[in-house]
Amino acid sequence: QVSLDASSSVAQSLKDLVLINGFRGLEVLPNSDAPYYFQPGNPFMNKLNEIGITNSAVATVAMFGEGGGLLSSIFQWLLTVKLAKQIEDTFREIEKNQPGKAYVPLAYSGAGNPLLFALADPTLNYHDFGVKTAIMVGAPFYDIDTNIKQGSLERIINIYGTDDPGLYSPSTLPRIQKRFTSSVRPLETINIELKDIGHIEYFYQNGENPTPEQIKASSFIARLSQKALNPVELELFLENFNSTKTDYTDPITGLKHMIRTYVIDTKNIPGALS
Repeated sequence: QVSLDASSSVAQSLKDLVLINGFRGLEVLPNSDAPYYFQPGNPFMNKLNEIGITNSAVATVAMFGEGGGLLSSIFQWLLTVKLAKQIEDTFREIEKNQPGKAYVPLAYSGAGNPLLFALADPTLNYHDFGVKTAIMVGAPFYDIDTNIKQGSLERIINIYGTDDPGLYSPSTLPRIQKRFTSSVRPLETINIELKDIGHIEYFYQNGENPTPEQIKASSFIARLSQKALNPVELELFLENFNSTKTDYTDPITGLKHMIRTYVIDTKNIPGALS
């Protein structure tokens, strides 16, 4: 059974971030444990602490933890609705404790699709959690264009490494071709492509030997997550990087959706931005 770590602190403190893990190579997790890279005392959490997000302001949803390795994790990923229910349970606990207070979910790898189901899919016992911004990191999707049927999402930040096999083709930059749309409001896609980062290199844990790019990527994602809590601060942060901008008008709804794409040389991200 997919495990859920809605720790006792969920109902006792206000949350800024919800970290939802995917599967990272052949990593095997104990039931109910968040992976080490999302645990206090490890580099990603240390960076969040450094920039003002305390451990108690972070909730984790521990998924893919049945101990069956990669094949078991892939099988669980196919059960999207079941995984989405695990995420939804945590969101309900958070909402009870902080109605109206914004928080940002970050979904890594196979947690991406279940997160969107939890936020917007009508096949669930739908509830609008008021989430405005969601972050996807190395999250595979079935198609180029993903439509969000309902909910309050205003923007999705979609992060991918150039060495992540989930990026398929084309081989030229930018390789991210993803576009999210909404049936109920304009939705912005912010694609961020990190050079020289593979699927297991967005985060790392104590005891690993990370590359300089991996250290930069982890710190950058932490800082971006903190900025995503406030749309104004997010824009000021992103102004430090060059982007290409396009838009798409849905012929059925008439809604205009914006797409921004950044290709970032990971090793050259300034220290103040990572």
